[in-house]
Amino acid sequence: MWKFALLRDELKEVPVELLITISSSYKATHDAQIASELIGPSSFNKFLKEFSVTTDKQSLLKDLKLDVQNAHMKARFASFLLENTVSETAYYLKTGEMNPERTQVEFSISLD
Repeated sequence: MWKFALLRDELKEVPVELLITISSSYKATHDAQIASELIGPSSFNKFLKEFSVTTDKQSLLKDLKLDVQNAHMKARFASFLLENTVSETAYYLKTGEMNPERTQVEFSISLD
């Protein structure tokens, strides 16, 4: 995204770091949306049909659990990146520069 943005005159003054931050949040949001479709209404109907005919209900439930955990993790990660994007963008709009005191943040999720 940042390579494309640099070609546009109105974005040439936006720091590459901010463009990367924005691009990362868009990608994470897209990934979360795709993962959530695996547990959406149409997928739930498919799950119910499979559950009613399968003899291996445990395996089907384990797969569902993994899909839900994956969607949850991606949604949390997207939320984290979106909050960071809002913060970085607000700082840039206020000061006209990137925050020099940007801190490294650790993000962890347990899939127990």
